[in-house]
Amino acid sequence: MTSAGATSLYDIKMFQLAATTSLYIAIKVFEPKVIDPKFVAMLSRGTYSENDVTEMEMIILYALDWRVQPPTAMSFTRHFLDLVPARSSVDESARDFVLQSSRFQVELAVSDYSFVEVKPSVIAAASILNTLDMAESNPLPDSFLCSLILTLRQYGSISLFGNEMREVRDRLLNTVSDHPK
Repeated sequence: MTSAGATSLYDIKMFQLAATTSLYIAIKVFEPKVIDPKFVAMLSRGTYSENDVTEMEMIILYALDWRVQPPTAMSFTRHFLDLVPARSSVDESARDFVLQSSRFQVELAVSDYSFVEVKPSVIAAASILNTLDMAESNPLPDSFLCSLILTLRQYGSISLFGNEMREVRDRLLNTVSDHPK
């Protein structure tokens, strides 16, 4: 715990400032519109200045080592797909198909506790590989498939064909098959 954190436990004004600033940080990270620190200071009815809010923001961010928004499995899915060069409109439609099918698997994984300790990048890669296997009804261009596999091998954090990946892929497929239609 930082010294400012320890002070906040015993000083109500510091606690309020830390709580208000934490809300301000959460709004900056998760909301599409950002509020100004002047507005946060105004909400305090003069108890805190804009400078107080921005100083506490820096204290909190440093205490968290700036880890305020970890990447999600869906963000990894999008990044993996963005790394594959689109050579034609067919590749773009293949990309959209993979994105939508992977999104379904990733969203189910988020609500399944068994995926809590699995890295988001592994869930993303597993969902993409499952989609490629399921794409028999919607064949994907060979050039797109090759580029996607090479991208996953180069930028993924795990062996694509190892035991851990197989286990995650199987759990994802089971989660999809257990999901009510």
